[in-house]
Amino acid sequence: MAEVGNELVKPSSPQEQVTRQSSHTLDEEVPEEVPPPMGLTRALVITMACTLAMVNNASASVYISHNYFDKLTTTFLGISQSELQWLVSSYALTSGCFLLLFGRLADLFGRKKVFLAGTLWSLAWSLGSGFAPNSIALNVMRALHGMGSAATVPSAIGILAHEFPPSRSRSIAFATFSAGAPLGGAIGFVIGGVMTEYTSVAWRGVFYVSAGIAGLTMLAAALAIHKDKPSTEKDWRVDWFGATLSTIALVLLTFSLAQSSSVKDGWRTPYIPVVFVVSVLLLGCFVGWEYYLETRTTRPPLMRLGLWTRANGRFAVIQLIVFFDWACFTTWLFFVTVSKPTRNFVGHLG
Repeated sequence: MAEVGNELVKPSSPQEQVTRQSSHTLDEEVPEEVPPPMGLTRALVITMACTLAMVNNASASVYISHNYFDKLTTTFLGISQSELQWLVSSYALTSGCFLLLFGRLADLFGRKKVFLAGTLWSLAWSLGSGFAPNSIALNVMRALHGMGSAATVPSAIGILAHEFPPSRSRSIAFATFSAGAPLGGAIGFVIGGVMTEYTSVAWRGVFYVSAGIAGLTMLAAALAIHKDKPSTEKDWRVDWFGATLSTIALVLLTFSLAQSSSVKDGWRTPYIPVVFVVSVLLLGCFVGWEYYLETRTTRPPLMRLGLWTRANGRFAVIQLIVFFDWACFTTWLFFVTVSKPTRNFVGHLG
């Protein structure tokens, strides 16, 4: 896509063909839907809206860190270590478990609609978290907040892919969007520390900030993103059974990993390894079910396993690299924030 003055010009060949998925094959050729031309300002606002959503989602996952637990124990007297751990984990649990389902719903009902609904949902529960009267209410609202993230992330990816045709501009938009994750993590720790240590509203203030960012994101998205076009999907059925399997499996997996660090005996606690094994078995059942839908029926699966064999398996390799990259980064970030040298250093700064 070339830039002429303040105008982003659509590709010169609208009849280009792209490979799209069908119920049985990944090789069906269909015409690519060419996005409407748009000005530079609109392109920047769309990119900003999607990136702000990513920044806010990443920030929300670290707003409550282990370094602020002493403030929470002051607010919620008698709160247990397990409850404190779940204040950190509940958001990540729901935001990860509903990604596949909301991605499918965005394809069917419109990416802009799902993006705006997810952002509004995040705004509401983020604001509610700031007024939580007790730890149980805060835990529940953090989990509900995570569902908003699960709706905005896949729809934002679809919006960028739809608004920007294959070009250098699309690469820049996706790179900016991806940068929102580490940027959001860093901003979340800074905002959490500043609001907790130096304001009268303490930790509650971080949720007010998050709600404000969500409001700004909604405004930018509503004004700049083009209206959703009717879905071209021929089969509107949703794989609810697969969605249930994957959600339960991921919930149990996240629960076992998070709970193992909260209970006294860790993995020696009898129910934790049992829950972990059940989650792995359910994930296997989910994969088997998706394979059955893709190869033996005409029903659209929640996740097409054929994707993983694209480009002679290079797609799967790239996903594994990204997975381990993020695993290393988040693990390092966790230990840095809870390590005694870091806390001592920050204490001296104060």
